[in-house]
Amino acid sequence: MKSNLGPMMKPCERISASQQLLSLSIELEQRSAITLGELLDHLGRAGVGLTVLLLALPVMFPVPGPWGIILGACLAALSVQLIFGASKLRLPGWLGKRNVPIELLKAVIKRSVPWLRWIEAHIRPGRLNALNGRGAQALVGLPMVLLSVALALPLPLGNFLPVLAFIMFALAFLERDGLAVIIGLVLTVLALIWTGILIVLGVEIVDILLSWVGLARPA
Repeated sequence: MKSNLGPMMKPCERISASQQLLSLSIELEQRSAITLGELLDHLGRAGVGLTVLLLALPVMFPVPGPWGIILGACLAALSVQLIFGASKLRLPGWLGKRNVPIELLKAVIKRSVPWLRWIEAHIRPGRLNALNGRGAQALVGLPMVLLSVALALPLPLGNFLPVLAFIMFALAFLERDGLAVIIGLVLTVLALIWTGILIVLGVEIVDILLSWVGLARPA
């Protein structure tokens, strides 16, 4: 599936993730919708990092519809491909054909860019080179799969830490900063612990509500 969007950056030109997102927002002005497949095809020119970043950012903020499940499934599919060292990321057909509202993308970019710039100010390209490159992408593939599952769960307050971990991995890919990989792994552990806490709390809340109405959850 080919996209008719223009290239996001010139060859060999280094542009920050926030600048690339702003450039994408401008390019999307003339469209009312874009499929996930077209978006992935377009972002593929800018690398894995920007693809992961843009798929993860929307679910950090409350959005209507089942986007947590859809984008979580997209990120899981891409993460599995990273584990096996895929050079070009692809989505399953049913996901690739899903339309993404342009206004949603532009709103996400507008809200994300200011604090994304703050994170970028602390990124150092080339730091801890042993954790950079394609080997690093395979290394974080499994944690990213687990984060994708956490994102897909309909848990209140459950998305912030997983998305933050995805952001660090994305910036690590974009800027070749090994410390960002380490921070992303630490955030992954915290995110999975937090997700487990929310699941346990959810079960306990259900038990309390059932007891209030005189019912008991099956053992």
